[in-house]
Amino acid sequence: MANNRLSDYGHMFQVKSISCLMIKPDFMEQVFDILDESLYDNDALKWIVKQCKEYFNEYKKPITLDVFKVKTSEVQGDILKTTIIETLKEVYRYLDAPDLDYIQDMALDFFKNQMLKNAIVESVEILEGDGDFDAIKTIIDNAMRAGAERNVGHEYAEEVAIEQRYSYRCECGRRGLPIEFSSHGKYNSSISNGRCDCCSTIGKKRVLH
Repeated sequence: MANNRLSDYGHMFQVKSISCLMIKPDFMEQVFDILDESLYDNDALKWIVKQCKEYFNEYKKPITLDVFKVKTSEVQGDILKTTIIETLKEVYRYLDAPDLDYIQDMALDFFKNQMLKNAIVESVEILEGDGDFDAIKTIIDNAMRAGAERNVGHEYAEEVAIEQRYSYRCECGRRGLPIEFSSHGKYNSSISNGRCDCCSTIGKKRVLH
């Protein structure tokens, strides 16, 4: 039976899950959208997980202990700061723990289940209201896809390539990717004069529209 609270796994499980966030970029990337710091036991754990998410969101890589040293100096309240520092010491101690792969899998399953549980609750509320089945389907589908493996770098590269493909505009105003054909019918994507075949008499140019 699945645990309903992260605290059911114990304090050290939560600490080790943060160790995973710090040394396993693929895990951080996969769990990012469903990682809810409010589910952690205490304010120190919540603060640490929040910093992990914010840093990864900005720099696309796991946060380091050196960054935490700077971040903790900005914490207001001596008690909270002391608790955070002591918790980070625990996190550091378990960076090489032999069971981190297991912790990672269990943590991922937990956050997936929480996402699905929230989707079911939201769907019931909609069903009892206006009964919008399309909205319910979207909510459940999104929850089922939550935590799936993905490659942000690869997706970003594809988006950039597509944007470049459709953002080029010739001198004549036509939009497309200029392709230079060789005498053998082969082509490359170099742009020699920024013109398509409708406005250039130099070389054999074509623009894909």
